[in-house]
Amino acid sequence: MISDYVCHAIIVASILYILHRLVRNYLVLRRLHLPGPALAKFTSKWLLLQFLRGKRALIVHSLHLKYGPVVQLEPETISFTTPRALKDIYGSDTPCTKAKIYDNFGPPSLFTFRDKDKHRERRRRVAHAFAPSVLKDLEPAVQDQVSIFLRLVPEKISWDVVKPTRTLALDIGGEVLLGKAFGAQGKEKDEMPYYVQVMNYVHPMFGLANAMPWLAAFVKRLPFKFTKDFAGSVDYIFGYGDQRLRESIEKYGRQSRRRDLLTKLVAGDPEKGTLPLSDQEISYDVSGFIYAATDATAMNMAYLLYELAAYPEWQSKVRAEIKEAGLKRDGYPYQVIQGLSVLQACLYESMRLHPATGLGMPRLTPPEGMLIDGVFVPGNINVCVSVLNIQSNPQVFPNPDTYDPSRWLTNTSPPKFSPTADMQSHLFLWGSGDTTCMGRDMATMEIKIMASRMLGTFEAIVEGEQTHRDMEMCDHVVMAPKGGKAMLVFKKLEGE
Repeated sequence: MISDYVCHAIIVASILYILHRLVRNYLVLRRLHLPGPALAKFTSKWLLLQFLRGKRALIVHSLHLKYGPVVQLEPETISFTTPRALKDIYGSDTPCTKAKIYDNFGPPSLFTFRDKDKHRERRRRVAHAFAPSVLKDLEPAVQDQVSIFLRLVPEKISWDVVKPTRTLALDIGGEVLLGKAFGAQGKEKDEMPYYVQVMNYVHPMFGLANAMPWLAAFVKRLPFKFTKDFAGSVDYIFGYGDQRLRESIEKYGRQSRRRDLLTKLVAGDPEKGTLPLSDQEISYDVSGFIYAATDATAMNMAYLLYELAAYPEWQSKVRAEIKEAGLKRDGYPYQVIQGLSVLQACLYESMRLHPATGLGMPRLTPPEGMLIDGVFVPGNINVCVSVLNIQSNPQVFPNPDTYDPSRWLTNTSPPKFSPTADMQSHLFLWGSGDTTCMGRDMATMEIKIMASRMLGTFEAIVEGEQTHRDMEMCDHVVMAPKGGKAMLVFKKLEGE
């Protein structure tokens, strides 16, 4: 039996340990006298709570509006909002490296590499798979999946575009990255492939492993089906990529003429003498590509359709541009679609208002510290940029909360897409520097083909006020609609 003395000693020791941690946390950045919530100087748990509520990026946005361009978010985390800080933290020549959180994002891959030399080398060895010529080869697969999507659109009744755009992006990803679509489009919830079901658990599992690794380890030991699916989600996603790689090599060999990216990675780039990665490296990278491509691309699709439905005048302008270009007559070729200025402006404005990530992924300052926008930040401190803030700077984007594609266009006839240098410096649509998204051209092609074919076939209408409330953003690593749905009504155009 434990004596009262031992119990008291344990309690006192625990209190002293907690006090020690709080004081230590407070002292890390005390000399900088940074503005921010008082709790941020003592603990990171308050920000974890906001993440669990889906409000982290929105709270950080409000803090910058209150305190200014530099805010302390945690004992060892600082957020910035200026273009200079964006370049200092994420630019090609930054001394910053990816933060330790990346160690929890699955096996070593292009996305998770924290070593800059390894990351640079891996980008070089996979770059051929994302060349413009490859994009042209993959267009037929994208068009086929968009055709399936259009056949699913019900006429004159409410339709939630959030879930269908997600399955569209997933099936395109499966087709172009793995050579085989998942067959998710049009499936009911209980018919969805297991891959789709476990995808919903990956972001929460990443967050849990980063914030409370002891709890993540405990959950992995629980015997229940839900906890096994949840805890095993990351392993399953990467295991699936390995399975598809082995199936592809067994069926088509290593020098196939197939046009998917998996085949191109297996073959390497003989023209430049670039040897292929190992099979394991390929499976890890492809698994990461398809997971990263799905949610962000799908959200961009859904928010673009929503904004065009909410602003019918811009929907009409895009439709007029589509008609003028003769897209329907020619089968909606992407070579023509990518030159549509009004569509480009509408997409940029949608992505400005609804960025895939509201808070840039953290970077770690070098051991010797560095200057970020004139502020000296000590070494080994997490730094990031609030994307919501930098993309809604009212001095650069007047009336920043209003959807206004005209800000991207010239006052000519026809209008041309022509953002100013200042506007471009305030954008973080696809990342920046050496970590710019390699699949951005692929994702842009998917979004534009879907949008042009939808608007060339249907008129989109917002169902009602509830749709606007549902489409308010929440933060679960990828920004997403708070209501989880976007109810729109589609009416077929005359002659379609």
